[in-house]
Amino acid sequence: MRIYLDLDFEKLELPIHYNHILQSIIINMIDSSGYRKFIHDEGYVLGKRKFKLYTFSRLLGKFQIFGNKIAFFNGARLIISSLDDAMVEYIINYILKKGYINVLGEKIYVKAAVLKSFPSANYLRVSTKSPVVVYSTLFNYENKKETIFYEPDSSKFLSLVYENILKKYTAFYGSISKNNIEIKHVGKNPKRVKVVYKNTVIFGWLTAFDIYGDFELLKVAYDAGIGMKNSMGFGCVELI
Repeated sequence: MRIYLDLDFEKLELPIHYNHILQSIIINMIDSSGYRKFIHDEGYVLGKRKFKLYTFSRLLGKFQIFGNKIAFFNGARLIISSLDDAMVEYIINYILKKGYINVLGEKIYVKAAVLKSFPSANYLRVSTKSPVVVYSTLFNYENKKETIFYEPDSSKFLSLVYENILKKYTAFYGSISKNNIEIKHVGKNPKRVKVVYKNTVIFGWLTAFDIYGDFELLKVAYDAGIGMKNSMGFGCVELI
């Protein structure tokens, strides 16, 4: 399930790399300390991996970049999506109670909040509302860790996205899916994006995909996000 928050302001100024700010806002809207700790620190465990199974978009609206700042004008939309409906329910309850979110000490009022469940479908064409990140961590010739970020037209990119969706399914449902999906990159002008998250440089892509196959696996992709680092604000997709 996901929620669309339409934020009401004339101007909102943020650091150009603001993913960590949105992540903090989202986590702090959860009024259960137990669930907040679970979703922030633990998540759904599969082997050595922890999956938070939520994602969020960039702020969607008119903006201008100047230096290391970004300014949004006349409101913006934020999409928050989670495979666990409980998380979205906490957020909507917070919005109904407060009517605003706190952005760097400033009250930003929510003029509309819309809930949306995953559509019953076996095919999706989606565009990215936050960059999709796919990478491998390898050891180089000096035996030092090196992160390789993949492009969406590469077979490695698509295979890792596919494997990641299967792992998310298993982590959440506790069983291995016997079904399948196919992912195809259909973006004509993919845009490479650099994001700095708490001093870590991350590269992702804004583009579009077709995803076919099993309903439950498509739901995982749509609700939890595709690719990696979803809970840091990557891999949020929306229907075209």
